[in-house]
Amino acid sequence: MSVEVIVLEAGKSEGYVQSYPESPSLADMQELVGGYIELVHLNDTQFMVVNEDGHSLGLPYNEPANNILAMNRPEFAQQNVIVGNVFLIDKKDVE
Repeated sequence: MSVEVIVLEAGKSEGYVQSYPESPSLADMQELVGGYIELVHLNDTQFMVVNEDGHSLGLPYNEPANNILAMNRPEFAQQNVIVGNVFLIDKKDVE
């Protein structure tokens, strides 16, 4: 069973799909976001995985990620800004 995640890089308007033979490891997830991970609950089936220290590291604003957050959790998006590279993953694929 392969697992696909959607990667959204800061400064780019379109994401891409990254495939793994099974659930991505913690090291895989940290590599995608460039540091420690934090899971942001988007909806009943998906997480957005972000860099936990993105703000303190001064990572750039991620417009596509913020748009997705605003569509899924508008109340949360009003108080939080997503920076740095992120990826979307189905909850069932997170161990």
